[in-house]
Parts: sequence; structure tokens; C-alpha cells
Amino acid sequence: MEALWNYIVGPDFMPHGHCYYWRSDLLALHAGSDAVIAIAYFSIPLALAKLWYDRADLGYRWIIKMFAAFIVACGTTHLVGIWNIWNADYYFQGIVKLITAGISLVTAILIWPLLPKVLAIPSPAMLTERNEALNEEMLKRTYAEQQLRLLYESLEQTVEERTQELQQAKRALELQIQTSEQVKQRLQSIFESAPNGMIVVSRDGTILQANSMAHSIFHYDVGELSGKRVEQLVPADSRKPHQANREHYISSPTKRMMGDRRDLSGLCADGKTVPVEIGLNPVTGSSEGEVVASVVDVSERRNYERKIEQRSEALERSNRELKEFAFIASHDLREPLRKIISFSKLLLSKDYGNFTGEGETFASYVVDAAERMRELLDSLLSYSRVTSHGGQFVVTDLNDVVREVLSDLQMTIEESQARFEVASLDQLTMDPSQIRQLLQNIVSNALKYRQPEQPPIIRIHGEPVQGDRYRLTIEDNGIGFENQYNEQIFEVFKRLHGRDSYPGTGMGLAICRKIVDRHQGVIRAESSPGKGTRFIIELPVNPHIEAAHDF
Repeated sequence: MEALWNYIVGPDFMPHGHCYYWRSDLLALHAGSDAVIAIAYFSIPLALAKLWYDRADLGYRWIIKMFAAFIVACGTTHLVGIWNIWNADYYFQGIVKLITAGISLVTAILIWPLLPKVLAIPSPAMLTERNEALNEEMLKRTYAEQQLRLLYESLEQTVEERTQELQQAKRALELQIQTSEQVKQRLQSIFESAPNGMIVVSRDGTILQANSMAHSIFHYDVGELSGKRVEQLVPADSRKPHQANREHYISSPTKRMMGDRRDLSGLCADGKTVPVEIGLNPVTGSSEGEVVASVVDVSERRNYERKIEQRSEALERSNRELKEFAFIASHDLREPLRKIISFSKLLLSKDYGNFTGEGETFASYVVDAAERMRELLDSLLSYSRVTSHGGQFVVTDLNDVVREVLSDLQMTIEESQARFEVASLDQLTMDPSQIRQLLQNIVSNALKYRQPEQPPIIRIHGEPVQGDRYRLTIEDNGIGFENQYNEQIFEVFKRLHGRDSYPGTGMGLAICRKIVDRHQGVIRAESSPGKGTRFIIELPVNPHIEAAHDF
């Protein structure tokens, strides 16, 4: 080993500096140049080492090792060259060069197959272009993503709005279903609680539905009528005509009120018949031709009608008899009364003898009683003739009637010094003679029941009310009466004062009410003691009254 070392670094050779004649400038040139080259060579592997550690992702890392070894060997060669300027270790220098040559040869051999791959690596310009293209693509993608995000947000908003609309539609539908169910339940409740029997019949005459009242009318258990033919509720002798009438009705169904066809009978489950009234109403919107029949059991009403007819006939006979009696009484009794009055006055005239004082008193009692009886008969006759001898209704000016009444009562008016305030009145359809009697009775009462030592003031005025009626008011400043008697004063022979104070029969206001009743009007009185009386009469402008009948 020592011999090998001596062989490599043996002193048998001259240092390289002899070749430069040990000239200092030449030595400095070669030694400095080799030193700078060596430093440069040794710095390159440091940069490669940094690249090695910082870029672990680089491919072909082995070539970096080869270049680093090659460069270190080259730098070592220059260092050995500097060494040999002063030393003669040329074998050592040769071995270093041999190692450098080997590394260089291997690197050179390996770099050629790597060259196409390296050349395939894009250049900076290409990378820049591709980077720009990639940036442009990224911008497009970013724009597309933004548009997609906007579309997504718009879609989310649309979906949300649509969801809200669907929720609202769902709530509305649920509310509609709930309302429909409530209406259905309400209609079912109304259908079941209806006071009439309700039956729903199809076009072919099948009973689809019936309420409990219908089952009760025809004596069926609840639910038993559904599915039966409607002809089963019709008596056997009326089924064929009923079926023909039903088919004719179905061809052109219209609403038919109750009682349009009277004397109808229904057949009960027990075979008995029941009088009924039936109203028909086609179901609106039904394409099946369904009809709702409203059935009323009129058994009790028929009984009541028969009783009312019997009572009406009896009342009519009674009224007729009373009127005949009043007529007969007023006619047949007047002659005896006239004779009683006439002969009593003859006896009082002393042409046929003298009475004692007591006899004359008794005879005058007879005359007074007979005259009062005659007045009562006259009043009764007038009362009965209000309806039996009434005149025709014609359009009449109330102003003319009032003037005639005041003309008839002119003497009484002058004696009482009465003052009248009469407003302009309208024309009415009426019986002029009876209205004249009505006003004359009221005005006569106003003149009769006046305040002592005070001239009566009587006001007459009128006004239309409710469009087709007329209100006539007559008020005075007379003695008046307690308002609690405002109905009793219209009763027959009713008097609030004795005959000694105020003469009369008590029939005047009763006749007034009967006249107003015949004119389909109303009359009432309002009064208070010492403050006068107000009579209010409301009459229709155009009454519809049948003509009176004479007896």
C-alpha cells in the first residue's frame, strides 16, 4: 500500500511549476483561474442540493445527482491542477481525471435518452401561453360558475317561491276542503233538521237520500227509504199517473212550490195513506237529473182547515143572522117606538085629560126612554150598514169631504165659536159617504167635548207615509181623557161620561173604527185630561176591497 502511494505521489517527477519557469505572473494566472473554476464548480452542487430539497416534486432527480457528481469531480480536477503546480502528483491527478471522465461519460450516455423527455417539457413561453389560456379558461369557468351560482340562486328562489305557492295552494285547498266539509256537514245538519220531509230522487226514480222527518211521515225506520223506488210511496191507484208525471217533469225540471198540486196522498209503510204537500226543486249542477222533494204532512192542517171552514160558515151564518136581526130590529122596532113617542106626547099635551104631577113625570120618562131607544136603534142601524150598505170606492178629494162636513156642522160651529185649521189634503180611493161620516163623528165629538168657556180649536192635516198609505190627523184642545181608555172608546155603546153631562149613544167612534176597517186602515187615539185629543187615521191610497152585500 505504501509502495502504491509512493508510486502515485513519488518524487520522481518535477512539479508543474517548472513548466512555467516559476514565473509568478504565470503561476498566479493558472492557479487563480483554476481556483475560481473550482469554487464555481463547487457552488453549483450547493444550488442543486437546494433545488433537490426544495423541489421534491421534480422528476428525473437522479440526473441532478449525476450532474452534482460530475461538477464536483470537475472542480476537484482543477484543485488537483493547482496542487500539481508545486507538487508532482501526476498519477493522483490522472486518477482524479479518470474518475471525472467516468462520471462525465456515464452522465453523457444517460443524458441522451433523457433529452427527448426534457425537450418535451414546455418552455417558459409555452407555459406562459398555456398559463394565460388556463387563466382565460379559469375566468370562463369562474364566469360560468358565477352564472351557474346565479342560476342556482334563481332556481332556489324560484323553488322557494314555488314551494310557498304550493304551500299556500295546499293551505287554500285544505281550507277549501275544510270549508267544503263544514258546508257539507252544515247542509247535512240542515237536511236532517228540516221541519219538512226531504227526499233526494234520481232521474230513474230511485230514492238516494231521505231525512228522518221523511221516514217519520211515511212510517219507515231511518235509512230504510234509501234505494227504494219513489213510486213505493205513492198509492197503487196513482202510481201510473205519478210515473208519467215524473218523467214529464224530469224532461224539463223547474222549481215547483208547495201546494201547487193539492189533494196528494202518500203511502206509508203500514199501508195507510197520509195527505201531503210536495214541493220539487231540481239539484243545481247535477248531471244526473237529481230532484229534491220537500214533503209536508198536512193531516193536522187539513183537520184545522175543516174546523176553520166549519167555524167560518158558522160565523158567517151568525153574522148574517146578526145583521138581519139588526136590520129587522132597526126597522121593525122603529114603528112601535114612533107610536109610543107620539101617543105619549099626545097624553102630555092635556088634550085627552090631565095627569097628576107624578103622572106627567112618568109619561115624560116614557118619552125620553123611547127617544133614547130610537137613537140607539138608529146608531145600531148605521153600524150594521157600514159593511152591508157601503158605497163604491172612488177617487175622492179629502178637501171636498172636509168642506162638506164643516158645512153640515155650521150651526154647531157658530154656537161654539170653534176655529178650524185645515191643511191641504190629498186624493184617496174611498167610499166618500162613509169617510164623510167618519170625519163628521170625530169633529162632532171635538165640538161636544170642548173645554168650558174656551172656544175649541180643531186642526186637520195629512201626509203620505210608507209610499202607499196616507195619514190623516185630527186634533183638538178639548177636555181629553185618560190614555188608558184609548181602545175602549172604539167599543160599541162605550161611554166615558154620563148622559147628563154629554148626550149620545156611545156608537159614534165604534162606527168610525168599522168604517176604517172596511177601508183596510187603522185608527187610534192619543189623549190626556185637559190637553185635548188627537185621532190618527191611516188609510191605503188604493185599497182593494170587495163590494158590500145587502141583506
